[in-house]
Amino acid sequence: MSDKSYIISYPISASKDFNMVLSHHVDHLVDDVQDIDMKDLRKQYENYDPRIKRIVDMIPEAQRWPLLVTGPLKSWSSPSKNVVLIGDAAHSMTNHMAQGAATSMEDGAFLSRCIGQVVQNRLSLQQAISIYEQHRIPKAYFKQQVSFLNGAIWHLPDGPAQQARDNAMKWELEEKPFLRSPNLYGDPATVLAVYAYDAEDHADSAIFEYFKGGESMDEKMKITKGVADTYMNWFLPEDY
Repeated sequence: MSDKSYIISYPISASKDFNMVLSHHVDHLVDDVQDIDMKDLRKQYENYDPRIKRIVDMIPEAQRWPLLVTGPLKSWSSPSKNVVLIGDAAHSMTNHMAQGAATSMEDGAFLSRCIGQVVQNRLSLQQAISIYEQHRIPKAYFKQQVSFLNGAIWHLPDGPAQQARDNAMKWELEEKPFLRSPNLYGDPATVLAVYAYDAEDHADSAIFEYFKGGESMDEKMKITKGVADTYMNWFLPEDY
């Protein structure tokens, strides 16, 4: 991490290839893929750790890809609700949480549950799309915000804010217990909200709520399914 830039690297293709994502700000608008001068790219990272700079200097060629954000939109459907948007067409976001493709798949999983009710003649197509929009638009917007903020965390310039970030990360680096971390990939609350999200379960709950007018609940104990899932059901056997 550095001022207005960061690098993420990881193996892909069963570790046969090494992928590097080099993110940095530029002083002009970029709205399309651009060919770049490799001298400019290497200069951007010239003050990084020598081990990282050595790898960057080995890159033979690269292109600049803009990070574009769509919305949040008020609707993802046509007026008659027979055509819908999913994925980047509805909610493109920065890549700082690695959730662009994942969020698209969540849309598909959620939508399929709603359309399933149409196939069973329990919902009209318009009702199904309304449920999809009502519940998925806020969730996608949440991810857009978290992704943008994670980039801001990684791009902090040297100074008080950067020092506060690094100090708040030290517990994780020292392998000590922690409740919150600016490293959102390891922050417990963010991991549960972003990476543990179950789109199909969310859809089932939304459909139940639509039919029953409220959340699924154990009427005797007055415990809602959402709270039970969060604190107990997640570790129990499915047939319990």
